Amino acid sequence: MISVYFIRMVISPLVMFLGNYSTFGSGYYLYAYLDNAILLMCYEAIVVFTFLIYKISNLKNSNNPIIQINNKSKVRHKIKLPILFKFIVFGLISFIILLILSDPTLLRSNFLFLIGTSEDWQIQENYASLSGGGSGTLGILVTLLNTVFWLVQALLPPIIMLKIVQMKVPYFYKLFLSLLLLSAVMLISTETRAHSIEVALTLVIIMIVLYGRRFTKFIPLLMITIVYITISGLFAKSGMEFSFEELSKTLTAYFSGPQNVAVAIGAAKDYSSLGIAMIPADIFMKIPYLSSFFEPMFKETTNTIFNVAYAAMEGRYIGQIIPSVGQGYAYFGFLLAPIIPCLAVWIAISFEKRARDTSNIVFKFIFYMGTIMMARVTVLSNMLSGVNYLFNIILTLLIAYISFKLIKMDKGTIRNKKWILE
Repeated sequence: MISVYFIRMVISPLVMFLGNYSTFGSGYYLYAYLDNAILLMCYEAIVVFTFLIYKISNLKNSNNPIIQINNKSKVRHKIKLPILFKFIVFGLISFIILLILSDPTLLRSNFLFLIGTSEDWQIQENYASLSGGGSGTLGILVTLLNTVFWLVQALLPPIIMLKIVQMKVPYFYKLFLSLLLLSAVMLISTETRAHSIEVALTLVIIMIVLYGRRFTKFIPLLMITIVYITISGLFAKSGMEFSFEELSKTLTAYFSGPQNVAVAIGAAKDYSSLGIAMIPADIFMKIPYLSSFFEPMFKETTNTIFNVAYAAMEGRYIGQIIPSVGQGYAYFGFLLAPIIPCLAVWIAISFEKRARDTSNIVFKFIFYMGTIMMARVTVLSNMLSGVNYLFNIILTLLIAYISFKLIKMDKGTIRNKKWILE
């Protein structure tokens, strides 16, 4: 979470300066509310970090510190996988393969992170999920495919990584295979491409836990590689050529730059429908597979209105995401706007605590992945996306919990009625 705020508050302004302050937004809202937006962003950072320090200080005083990740984080290096767990993972993978065999275009439209250019936009538009603007049977199939692949990303990599670590081969070969797995996880993705980066970062954490100090010296190089691949992927998929102007536009778009916050402030002032009454719509309209049932009731979310305002300013629809602090501003006004990012911080810390409590590698992976995803909500997305994230995390935990609970030797103990497996 600290890293995303560092990029937003330090790196992004520097790149904006080098890129002649280029952004995707330019118009009335940007010039009318830019000062308010910058003030709100600074105020948000102060409140969020104060809240983070408060939560961490409480955890320091508890019997369960979570301040650092290292190989002292308890984990069972040997685990017997339940038959049900194996069956579920095999079934999920088989389902993906069958869908791709039935329509090979799904492979090109959904599973290639770097390969492809702007020429693929038409294919991606036709093969969009329900949340991505798709509709009909094809939209449902793509959505189902994305959900199943999400589950595979959460359940399979930690098991493969543990098997690699258990291999009786030289450390170099283990490390090579681990990095090969990390590359595959990072480069194979669905339309929600950022999630593959989240899974890769989670896998790096698991590698730190399993390998210990010998692995930590590779962390800087891995982080540089992940950042390079992420930026390259974004430019390749958008068909843009690298320049500081384009990089400025990309960073300010993905890291909730001042132009997006300014539009959120302007939309909250100009559109009377924005307000605390939008909370039910923002929750129910983002629950996968159920949003279509609630659409006749709610019709629009804060993000929909935000993009209407953005399109009015930009003259075209470009599909931006309302920042978390902008969402909080729309609900509660200036003073309470940081409530949304603070909520994401609280959930992220809760997930990290559970990740450190469990010794089961699968649950540890899921909880750490949830930690990273909710930390991303603070800057890179909002709680509309957070509802979707929580749905997927809870679904994955439910599958893993049922699988391991059914076999006594793998279920461990459950303390305080929480899903903490040892």
